[in-house]
Amino acid sequence: MKVDKLTLVRVFDRTERLEAPLFQRPYVWNEERNWVPLWESIREVANRRIVGEAFRPHFLGAIVMDQLHTVMAKVPARQIIDGQQRLTTLQLALAAARDLAEEIEEHKYALAFRKLTDNDVPLSEDPDEVFKVWPTNADRRVFSDVMRANTPPVVDDLMKKLDAGDDLIPKAYQFFAQTFREWLGPASEPTRLQRLDALYNTLRDELHLVVIDLDKDDDAQEIFETLNALGTPLQAADLVKNYLFRTAEAQLLPTKKLYEQYWSSFDVNKSYWRKEVRQGRLNRPRLDLFLHNYLTLMLGEDVNAMKLF
Repeated sequence: MKVDKLTLVRVFDRTERLEAPLFQRPYVWNEERNWVPLWESIREVANRRIVGEAFRPHFLGAIVMDQLHTVMAKVPARQIIDGQQRLTTLQLALAAARDLAEEIEEHKYALAFRKLTDNDVPLSEDPDEVFKVWPTNADRRVFSDVMRANTPPVVDDLMKKLDAGDDLIPKAYQFFAQTFREWLGPASEPTRLQRLDALYNTLRDELHLVVIDLDKDDDAQEIFETLNALGTPLQAADLVKNYLFRTAEAQLLPTKKLYEQYWSSFDVNKSYWRKEVRQGRLNRPRLDLFLHNYLTLMLGEDVNAMKLF
């Protein structure tokens, strides 16, 4: 494998799409656990930059990428083995900053932010190739709608059409739009342009990722499980899904067809299937309960609920 420590401009500056495969879990990051800590880290660096104090770049952790074969007419792509949650969140934050810069008529900064969110592909026949990150199947439509909304009010309207639990992507955009606006201050704030410049340079240069590029001899499944043991906990069903579809992919089976036939409803209706419900003394996601009951039925024996995967 090849390992590099990169800034966001190095990650997002190329005309390239980072794609999450269909077997990954949908977007699950939330305000308290993820967005607020990320914003606090950005704010600390930006504040130090403004007053000229010494600061250290903020380390965002590691992401794992695998090469994808693409035809010559398509935008080059890499597959996200681990890091979809971070990359999706960073794109939503950059889009919020881009749209805020446009709103306050700082068009040069809006264009600079857009270079980090959009691929320049004027001749592409696929309008979605404009996105530098393409999340897993269940989230693509809402991600596309949010990234193309261009203003928070349009995102507000979009959220009204979504069920609770399915609206995390627009909520993330709105969180960063609001926090960035409050931090920049009103038009009368004399340091607002300086703050916008600090925000741009912090997002561009002071957030660092370790990017691990796999080669053909690396075990993507093993790396996925090991890295996620330290992150937002994966449900048992997330690990099962990833394992099953990676196995199908390795066997050259039609993974997209299998996903649509057997699994897509779990992701499309994720507000239902990922909701925690009580069983005995424990609260567990409904999909894990379903998996537990399914295994018990098929095996005809007791199954340890804590060792489903």
